[in-house]
Amino acid sequence: ARARVDLEAEVSRRHVLDVLELFTEVAGGAGDPTPTPGSLGAKPTLTAKQRTTATAKTATILLQQLARSTADHYSTAEVQSVAATLGIDPACVPDIIRKLNHEGALIKTSSGAYRLVKG
Repeated sequence: ARARVDLEAEVSRRHVLDVLELFTEVAGGAGDPTPTPGSLGAKPTLTAKQRTTATAKTATILLQQLARSTADHYSTAEVQSVAATLGIDPACVPDIIRKLNHEGALIKTSSGAYRLVKG
């Protein structure tokens, strides 16, 4: 998945390490990053504060992944595709995009695409 984001034909060791690092961050850095059956689809009951924290962490991880790409403009579908490679629930992506847009990290252009503000 990481190689696809970089539009490379071969998966390198760097790609694998990037994905493992991101997966560990998404999993909260706890224990073995290997997914178990149902672990990625599990939807625990969260408080509003926990949802806000989870959205913020997920937004940061998605932003880091987008920043690793050479592209600087993304359609909504492209952002959703990158999010899917990270195992992010598609239902959360619009909220994450709004959060990143509000923070000025992902700016919506007049064409409807999103421009990544790097730096």
